[in-house]
Amino acid sequence: RLLREGGCNVPGEVAETCARFMHAKAVVDNVEGGEGDPVLLAALEEALGALCAARRSIDQEVTEGGLRGEAADQRQQWRLAEIGLEDYAFVLLSRGI
Repeated sequence: RLLREGGCNVPGEVAETCARFMHAKAVVDNVEGGEGDPVLLAALEEALGALCAARRSIDQEVTEGGLRGEAADQRQQWRLAEIGLEDYAFVLLSRGI
């Protein structure tokens, strides 16, 4: 949501990793395979990797990077976005079983 609204300063690496995740998520959403389908499993693996990269980049920017100097409420929004990505990882994992 933070990226789509565009109302805040998004560091380049965060924007890139989040865009990669959103693309990978769209691929997973368009796969119609069922449990054990190799195409679905490959898409899930890519999405989980992209999700982890997005979480790492957000965490690094909030704790050590350009977002460290932002207002507390803005940092909190980024932290909530990172937590939301963690929650979504479980959704992706459940698609694979």
